[in-house]
Amino acid sequence: MNKIALIVAASAAIFSSASFAQGYVGGALARTALDLDCDGTVSCEESATGFKLFGGYAFGNGFAVEGSYISFGTQNVRALNSVDFKAHSFGIGAAYRYNFTPKWQAAARLGLARNTFKTSDVAGTESESKIQPTFGIGGSYKVLPKLSIDASLDFTRFKFDGETRAASLLGVGATFSF
Repeated sequence: MNKIALIVAASAAIFSSASFAQGYVGGALARTALDLDCDGTVSCEESATGFKLFGGYAFGNGFAVEGSYISFGTQNVRALNSVDFKAHSFGIGAAYRYNFTPKWQAAARLGLARNTFKTSDVAGTESESKIQPTFGIGGSYKVLPKLSIDASLDFTRFKFDGETRAASLLGVGATFSF
């Protein structure tokens, strides 16, 4: 009898939280920054305009799984010649969302990303991809029941030619839940 009660209680908990489960997609325009070596350069752009696209599935208990694509834009360094740096990231991870009120929400994300760092100059193009940790925080305000305006701050790193470079993204965007 106790086993049946336990199964019924567990099923009720699973199905009651599933009623709040939902998918979501979103995007953001962002100011991005890459930690570049600017010593001995004439000019060095460590920040650029980038964007983030993401989608996920919220399980209804605050936890979610997310996938994302982030473009960190193009940075340029000039010394004897000009070198363009481009970086992008494909990631997957877990998120936790906390509702302060029915309209205000905070989120924290942690995952892994396949980060690609690419350089282009007169000698050619080189790129390197590595799996790296990624994490972020954010906040949102629901303007409609299925639409929120978001602000987010995401961090990761890139490895290129044996060196590790930090990268960050400060974005403003929107999320649509379905």
